[in-house]
Amino acid sequence: MVEKILQFLEPYKGSKMLLACSGGVDSMVLLDILLRASFDIAIVHFNHHLRGEASDKDAALVQDVAAKNKILCHSLSINFDKDQRNFQEVARKKRYKMMDDLCTQFKYQYILTAHHQDDQVETILMNFARGTDLWGLNGISSKRDNILRPMMGFPKAAIRAYASENQVVFREDASNDSNKYRRNIVRNQIIPNLEQAFPNVASRILATKQNVSDALSFIELQHQVFVAKHIVSEGPFIKISKEGFDDPELGYYHLFLALRNYNFNKVQCRDLVASLTNIGAHFHSKSHEVFVGKFDLVVNPRDVNLYKQQTLKEWPTHIKLTEYMSLESKKVDTCHAFTFDAEKVAFPLICRLWEPGDKIKLAGMHGKRKKVKAIFNEMGLAFKQKSVMPILLDKNYEIVWVPGFRVSESVLANPSSKDCRIIELKWINA
Repeated sequence: MVEKILQFLEPYKGSKMLLACSGGVDSMVLLDILLRASFDIAIVHFNHHLRGEASDKDAALVQDVAAKNKILCHSLSINFDKDQRNFQEVARKKRYKMMDDLCTQFKYQYILTAHHQDDQVETILMNFARGTDLWGLNGISSKRDNILRPMMGFPKAAIRAYASENQVVFREDASNDSNKYRRNIVRNQIIPNLEQAFPNVASRILATKQNVSDALSFIELQHQVFVAKHIVSEGPFIKISKEGFDDPELGYYHLFLALRNYNFNKVQCRDLVASLTNIGAHFHSKSHEVFVGKFDLVVNPRDVNLYKQQTLKEWPTHIKLTEYMSLESKKVDTCHAFTFDAEKVAFPLICRLWEPGDKIKLAGMHGKRKKVKAIFNEMGLAFKQKSVMPILLDKNYEIVWVPGFRVSESVLANPSSKDCRIIELKWINA
């Protein structure tokens, strides 16, 4: 077991790690293995104050082991009403949020937890009973983002055996024997009963999990082909081309794969596919929204940071407007519809957000002005895309540039122009 755990962690050795340590056998065994292998670790213990003196003794043990081994211990309190509905899930999310905060503050690169094979079986059964998809049947991943779970391949019995052989000190949580919580019911009643009817049931469930994992790997490979062909990121916006929905059923599933991490469900994705011709249709999840555009589905966070008006006293070599958008200019040798004649531009330029009613004078319109909104509509921009678009005005408050689309007739370069320049809107992808 130890050799495989260290093999799993080898690519991350040398990184600063934060181990979640309850004081129970699982996390104390993992701590012992990490200390013996000289990993750069700190530990965090969460005291939920649910078991009175026993909870305090758990914290004391973890702090004592940390002190003896001269490693940093973050001892944190989480206060909950133990009768709160869905307490375990709420507490789990709170713990991960607090660990993320510690990683930011102390520059930890990875979070380690002591989840193991028995936890995996319990989780898959619970997900199945609640009703789930393939990802739910795939259970707990051994690595997700900066979270590492090096003991996922080992049963509880192997962990207890290591603790006995190496005299690892740990505390037993009496609440694990209580059937008040669903997970304990699965652990203490359902799995033992299943084992009587289906010997080696845990191994069978884990084999099924591997089959699901293989299927998901294939699906992901196919989805990446769709992503490369039909999905483009532009700063906070993700554009999904409508050309990807020639086969509505297949397109729907690719859409779900693209949007599931943004909290959209399958029903919403089916409704989106059914609304492809309804330009302007709007769907939202708790974190993101989707607009049906002329050519694309446009996805963005519900809150997109805007920028303040800026004054440009010279050509912008590089100006960062927001964390996702910048302006750049450069000289060019040829002129086209997007090229400025630098000698015609009246500085300072004003960069501000587009506003309803904005108009620009374009070549070929015999002095008439065209609404910027109409240009945006022709380009198929969704509502939120329009709302963040910068435009440039000269010192006389005449609009001279609409990003990526048009330059005003008054400053447009021609073949005789001596100093030709372009300004480009650059998206900064996260």
